[in-house]
Amino acid sequence: SAQPFESYSIYRRPEVYVALPQFYAPGDSRRNAKFFFNLDERSAHHGFWIEKSDEAMDATWDWLRFTATLAREKRLQAQILVAMQRYGLAWSIDVDPRTPKSTRTVRTVTADTQGLCLQGKGQVGDQDDKDGAALSWAEFLKLLAEVPTDHWCDLYLAAHVPKVRAVERGVELGQEAATIYHALLPLYMAAVRPR
Repeated sequence: SAQPFESYSIYRRPEVYVALPQFYAPGDSRRNAKFFFNLDERSAHHGFWIEKSDEAMDATWDWLRFTATLAREKRLQAQILVAMQRYGLAWSIDVDPRTPKSTRTVRTVTADTQGLCLQGKGQVGDQDDKDGAALSWAEFLKLLAEVPTDHWCDLYLAAHVPKVRAVERGVELGQEAATIYHALLPLYMAAVRPR
């Protein structure tokens, strides 16, 4: 049977969250994994979003379940890689998102036909990365684990649609978002459902 997802608009922002109500707390949604759709002056963004607190987290935070499940389930890793390749999705690891962009770290991980690719300069293990450097799932999870415990992190797996293309697509953009949400459903369920 179909899951009864609900949408939650965000007050005074061009943004909506989509989630299963039994796994979502509207008053404290930071703890919950969710699908999202938002607009800014340059583009539309839609996909999966999960947050890591800058304070101690307990079992009510989906982040802990998400990282543990993604680390151990190779089938889930494969499903997500296929979705990334098919729909041009990218992970965005945004540390301290409330600080000015010039002082924070945002890492981007894309996919090519071979697997995950880290974009930009940075450290993975002891090597300097080159733009588009191959990245294993273990290295991706290490990037997440290396976010300091006292730093907030927003983690997105999303499509980024330039404004001109979003306007051209019109209502079809909603169907595209729904297709991506469906492709990412195993990731969402891994994050919200206790194992």
